[in-house]
Amino acid sequence: PPHRTRPGNMSGAPVALGDIEAAITVKGPSTGDLGAGTASKQPSLSVADRLEQLVARVEAIEEASSPRFGKPPVLLYREKIASPSPLGLIGFGFATVTLGLVQLGALGGERTAVYAVIATFLGGIAQVIAGIFEQKDGGLFGSWAFTIFGLNWTGTGIMMVLVEAEIVPPADEDVRALSAVLFMVFSLILTILSYKMSLFHVPMLVNVLLHFVCEVPAVYEDGTRWENASGAFAVVAGAMAVWLAFAQALNILHGHVVLPYGEGFRWGHYPRHHPNHPWHLKVKDHK
Repeated sequence: PPHRTRPGNMSGAPVALGDIEAAITVKGPSTGDLGAGTASKQPSLSVADRLEQLVARVEAIEEASSPRFGKPPVLLYREKIASPSPLGLIGFGFATVTLGLVQLGALGGERTAVYAVIATFLGGIAQVIAGIFEQKDGGLFGSWAFTIFGLNWTGTGIMMVLVEAEIVPPADEDVRALSAVLFMVFSLILTILSYKMSLFHVPMLVNVLLHFVCEVPAVYEDGTRWENASGAFAVVAGAMAVWLAFAQALNILHGHVVLPYGEGFRWGHYPRHHPNHPWHLKVKDHK
């Protein structure tokens, strides 16, 4: 519900508007119940008396919800934050496209310092930040995906710098293959969970899954068709992530669907002409 600040409260503690409205409509006191009297029998309370009753009610709520009573605190105000999803998606998309172009040989065989910066900051730190705010905002899927992939990208970028500076030796092929297998399993789990997200999430994560599937044999055969296939899937997945980030940001700013991506769609439930088909959906509860 909307909130207002209690008059005279310099700390700015919010009070639900419904409590204020309820207090204003309270009639004069009667035996047993404040609301039992009628306007014709009981005089209306003054504004000062109504506010005093309201203050007492709020203090009683806070007292009853204090930790010493073993109850969780009553949430009278919820901080509103911007949707972190576009930030995480744009970081993931830029880093993944760059990785795919490197694997395809379009940017040269060497992993340059620019690639290390993109991997560490856009692919890594940006996604971790988005994952933390997704967790704060109650987004389980986003917090899981952004945090895990972000930490992986951060480690990859740092490892590239350390190897290039000859501080640590390159990772063994078996270790790299094991890492690819682990993220292949993780991508499979996300692909299954993305069934409830949108039409764009499922094919995007399928491409991520195929990227890691091709990455396993590519570890042992550099410069082969496996590495090229892995790079191609990475480019497609990254491009879809960038498009999804742009669509979400544009729809949120306009308050309605400008670029549809099938948000809230349940696979197989609505035909193309149905008003609830993803291409007819309106933006709902964007943060």
